[in-house]
Amino acid sequence: MEEKLQHQFFADTSSIKEIGSLMNLKIFSGITTNPIIVASQAGNAQPMEYYQQLAKIYPDVPISIQLLNGDEKALLEEAHKFAAISPNIVIKVPMFGDGRGLTVSAILNNEGINTNVTGLMSAEQLLMAVSDDPGPTYVSLFFNRIKDGYGDPIKEIQNSRQLIEKLGSKSRIITGSIRRPDDVREALVAGSHIVTIPPKIVWQMVAHPQTEIYIEQSQSAWNDL
Repeated sequence: MEEKLQHQFFADTSSIKEIGSLMNLKIFSGITTNPIIVASQAGNAQPMEYYQQLAKIYPDVPISIQLLNGDEKALLEEAHKFAAISPNIVIKVPMFGDGRGLTVSAILNNEGINTNVTGLMSAEQLLMAVSDDPGPTYVSLFFNRIKDGYGDPIKEIQNSRQLIEKLGSKSRIITGSIRRPDDVREALVAGSHIVTIPPKIVWQMVAHPQTEIYIEQSQSAWNDL
């Protein structure tokens, strides 16, 4: 999929209604789903059917689907089922501490399946994730979860971007775990290629009370003519 922007915004939600509202803004070019939200949104449908519905509605943007816990064989089986839904599916592979996520990601990468190594909290983890050839499509750093662990997300993003450029890696940095509008700006300035943003934060960025006052005053002045 050809990229038209130097930076991109992804919709950090699994709600079809919320995704539709964000896509209408014409500034979102991908979707990152969350297993917890999918479970709540799917209702009586199976999660697989829900993912199929998402892919049918949005066939032209990357949709990340996360693998759950399991051994290497189970993870690969699940990944192949998800990847078979549509070519635009991206498999989110957690950075398991025993390294099986790296193994699974490397296998999928060599099979030509798009991957997103997720749950990264440090540039060192990211270095491990991008070191196989051809490497993952995306690598996801978690902005506020890094803060929760008393780390510096800006430093980790900066170091990660430097590593990717030094290695000549084609992997793109996605920054998630966004809790404030400022996080989006800081993540992009630090070097993220993509920020995945929850709908709540998007609307906080769009709206401003002083803008609303200005619009109301402008309309009132026009009406008084």
